[in-house]
Amino acid sequence: MAKGLFIAKPSDPVLSENPSSLTDEWLDSYEAAQFLKVSVAMLRNMASNGQIPFYKLGRRNRYKRTELNALLLKNKRGLHEH
Repeated sequence: MAKGLFIAKPSDPVLSENPSSLTDEWLDSYEAAQFLKVSVAMLRNMASNGQIPFYKLGRRNRYKRTELNALLLKNKRGLHEH
């Protein structure tokens, strides 16, 4: 095992609060920007303005793919109901 690597057990409170988080994919800034089809600079700007949820890991931002997808679906425009 790598030095400093933390592996949570299923009984740990961190995991038992939200078991679905185990299957959620974490993205770095570059991957999240690709997913959203924006530049990394735009992603960082949106994150600092509170438009995109993110998590800090040391000095780096991490993003959950499911949260980014939900954000895209929430901001749907142009569909008119008749």
